[in-house]
Amino acid sequence: MFTIQSVSQLSGIPARTIRTWETRYQAISPQRTERGYRIYSEQDIQDLKWLRDQVQRKGTSIKLAVEMLHKRKQNSLPLRSDELVQPLVDLLLQLDSHASNRLLDLYFSQFDYEYVFHDIMAPALIRIGDQWEHGLVSESEEHFATNLLIHRFYQYFRIFDVNPSLPKILCFCPEGETHQIGLLLFALFLRKQGVDTIFLGAGTPYNGGLKQIMKKKDIEWLAISVTMSTVDPISQLIDAISTDFPAVKYILGGQGLLHAPETIQKWIIGETKLEWMEWFNSQFGER
Repeated sequence: MFTIQSVSQLSGIPARTIRTWETRYQAISPQRTERGYRIYSEQDIQDLKWLRDQVQRKGTSIKLAVEMLHKRKQNSLPLRSDELVQPLVDLLLQLDSHASNRLLDLYFSQFDYEYVFHDIMAPALIRIGDQWEHGLVSESEEHFATNLLIHRFYQYFRIFDVNPSLPKILCFCPEGETHQIGLLLFALFLRKQGVDTIFLGAGTPYNGGLKQIMKKKDIEWLAISVTMSTVDPISQLIDAISTDFPAVKYILGGQGLLHAPETIQKWIIGETKLEWMEWFNSQFGER
C-alpha cells in the first residue's frame, strides 16, 4: 500500500490533484487507516496514470476520462456482477459464516470496495429479501444473511476519519420500512466524505426513541429512506418532526418516494454516487 505522497511521485500527479479527482469525480476509492489517512493500491496508481495520459496527452476532460475508466474497468471484470452475487447468496443461505466471509474477502481483494458493496453485497441482500417476502427462505435465514453483510458495512464505517466541521447526519428508515440497503450505501458514502453518521436502520418509530436521540445529539440533518408503498406517508412524519425540530434539514431517497407530494420533493436526491456527490458539494462545498 502507498501513501498519497508516494503515489504523487510514482504517478507524476500533484497530491492536491489526486484528492480533487477522488472527491469531485470519484476517480479512485483509496482505503483509509484507522486514523483517517489515505492508503492506495498498485491498481490505484495504474488508474491514475491512465487518467493522467488521457488528460495530458489526449486533451480529454477529467470527467469524461473517469467515465471512460469506470466503463473500461467494468468491461474488464472476469464475471458479470450477477454471476458474483449468486455464489454469495448460496453460502449465506447455507448459514455458513466462514465460507461467506472468505468469499467476501476474495471479492474485496479483487475489486474496488465500492463495487463489492454496490454491485455484489447490495444485490445479494435484495435477492435474499425478495425470497423471504415470497416465502422461499425462512426469517432466520434472512436475518443471518442480513446481519453478516451489515456487519461488513459497519467494519468500513470505522475506517474513515470524521471531519468535525461537518454536521452529524442521522440515518434511518421510518416505522414499517424493512429495507435498509440503500440507506446503508448512502451512510457509507457519507462516512467516506468525513461525515459523522448515526445509523439507526430499518423500522425506526419517531416516538419510540428517535425523538429523544435528536434532542440528545443535537441533530441538524436527517437522511430518510423509503422503499415500501405500505409505509405511512413520509410527509406526515416530516410534519411531526418539523413541528418539534423546525431547523432540521432532510435528505430523502428510495423508490417509495416516486409519487411524493411537491412539498417534500425538494429534499429527494438521486440514487447514483455522482448525484450524491453533487448534492454533498452543493451543501457542504468541495472538500
